[in-house]
Parts: sequence; structure tokens; C-alpha cells
Amino acid sequence: VWRSPGLYQAPDVLGRAYLRPEPPVTYTLRPTDITKQTSKRPWYPPSPYFEIPQLPPLAHKSACTAFEKRMRKALPSKVKMSTT
Repeated sequence: VWRSPGLYQAPDVLGRAYLRPEPPVTYTLRPTDITKQTSKRPWYPPSPYFEIPQLPPLAHKSACTAFEKRMRKALPSKVKMSTT
């Protein structure tokens, strides 16, 4: 690019190397007004059945225990039964 003589500007290589650093700019926020804050909505569950229902108490099956009693009487004592 051609420039007329005498109007040459040297590039600023050093920049602000020898100048004092400026303090960082601090932004001031508006003061928070608690009276303008609206109350939050109450929490609603995702479904009406969000709670896990309690399980019924464990009950032993009488038919199964009666069968095991008869088997214990019928089998000799050397045979071990697994109760599961």
C-alpha cells in the first residue's frame, strides 16, 4: 500500500508495557429488594402415586409348611432337606 512520505506511523510494538495497569472495572449491581420477590409455587409431585406403598407383612404359606412336615416324617433322618 502506497502512503505519502512523512505520514508514516510506526506500529506500537510495546503497547502499554511501561504504563501503570488500570484497576479492573467493577460493575455495580442493583440492590436486591426482597419485597419484590414473588413467593415460590408449592412443590407438586410428578404423579399422585409418587410414594411407594408399604409391602404387606410376610406370611408363611400353611400348605407349604404342612407338606414339609409330612415329608420330614416320611423321609429317614439321614436325608437332608433344603428349605428354600
